[in-house]
Amino acid sequence: MTSPSASATDNIQLSLKSDDIRLLLQSLDHCLATCTKKAASGKDAPCEDCDHARNLRQRLTKLTSP
Repeated sequence: MTSPSASATDNIQLSLKSDDIRLLLQSLDHCLATCTKKAASGKDAPCEDCDHARNLRQRLTKLTSP
């Protein structure tokens, strides 16, 4: 968790097990699949949250790759 004074550009080091990363990836997949902006427009509309989720998903996937 970040502190209330932490900004979006702060880096936080966190130790995660592979099961933790798998759960985070599953949650991001669900988030991207159920985006309300996408549902409202019928297509992949520009969405800052989705952009952040895709970026985080890509970084987490790299951690699980051999």
